[in-house]
Amino acid sequence: MRTCLLPLGITLALMGLTHAFQPWSEHWLIFYRPELPAQVWRFLTASLCHTNTNHLLVNSLGLVIIWLLFKRHFNWLNLTSLLILTSLAVGLTLWLFDPDVVWYVGLSGTLHGLFCYGACKDVECKIRFGWLLCIGVAIKLALEQWGPPQQAMAEMIDANVLVNAHLYGAIAGVAYYFGMRYLTGQKTKLSPD
Repeated sequence: MRTCLLPLGITLALMGLTHAFQPWSEHWLIFYRPELPAQVWRFLTASLCHTNTNHLLVNSLGLVIIWLLFKRHFNWLNLTSLLILTSLAVGLTLWLFDPDVVWYVGLSGTLHGLFCYGACKDVECKIRFGWLLCIGVAIKLALEQWGPPQQAMAEMIDANVLVNAHLYGAIAGVAYYFGMRYLTGQKTKLSPD
């Protein structure tokens, strides 16, 4: 459990450092389409950057809350790989499928991936409310895709909320869950009983 705090602490520290060293981090680390794919690290490092202090605090708090909710499902290796792979997946899918997105920062897509992974693990372990978490995040994602824009959050973070990043992160988290089940030879069917 304590070793799981290491990737959590490193992620929070890196987010704080990228924020402290703006505008350098804006110049070198954000998802900025004209620099991609040549500066490939930006697919990963954009998740560590934030538009302002509010954005940083909301994402940091989200990371801690998700870790507290699902810490029983994380060890240092799967938390580290999930953070890295989901962040990369968000950056790559934005680049591939959203050509109008010129720049992107924030951990929210990755947070959606962590949450979906944790919710799937809750269902697998037959933890009460696991299915409700899965249904709840599916409803949230649907509302983001087809509902009104998230104006309050956009004003707080001083940028539009890029809801496709949330969707791509959620898909990456679920894919990671099923990929790990496949690699470990477990059944891939989730059943409600």
